[in-house]
Amino acid sequence: MQSYWRGSFYVFVFVGLLFSLVSCGDDDKSTNTNTNQARITSFVIEHKVDVTTIKSTLTPHIPPEVTGPIFSGAKEVRSRITFDASTGVYTNSLFLVNPGAPLPTPPTVDFVQVRFAFITVRIDTVYSSFQPNPAVMVVGVITDGANIYAPPAGDPYAFSFGYTTCTAGQVRDVVSLSAGLALLYQDFAFGTCTTS
Repeated sequence: MQSYWRGSFYVFVFVGLLFSLVSCGDDDKSTNTNTNQARITSFVIEHKVDVTTIKSTLTPHIPPEVTGPIFSGAKEVRSRITFDASTGVYTNSLFLVNPGAPLPTPPTVDFVQVRFAFITVRIDTVYSSFQPNPAVMVVGVITDGANIYAPPAGDPYAFSFGYTTCTAGQVRDVVSLSAGLALLYQDFAFGTCTTS
């Protein structure tokens, strides 16, 4: 009788261990903690912005000295986006250029001085993958910015793009989303990224 209980005990322990190992294996496969598989460490992206395609139910508040040149065709809007993983800082600056100005804008320009709108975001997570195509998404919270739709500080934010190679000089399907404020989509843009 004692050997029967001992045998049952060992069977019970064996089945329990087997169950826990199978469960652990399933959990490991379903929760991938490597969110930055491509190891993106920085990027710079610039593109033209058609302000009429920015999506929001809110009314924007842009000064007339900016809207006048935009809607008359005297100036065009550019968006310059930078991210540095070492600091976790993402910045998106909107500024005016003459129609047909070189893209990208030379890096010698003081973008802080020429911008009419901006946001700064503390990036919490970088998602990147090579499947089904190379793509990046950064997610965080806006820490500062221009009051275009509403004061943006504290708003959740996401930015994403697809690319072929980091050094190609072009990215595609660029999406900028300020949760509850506005959405901007751009099909193609100048862009480069770096990896580690």
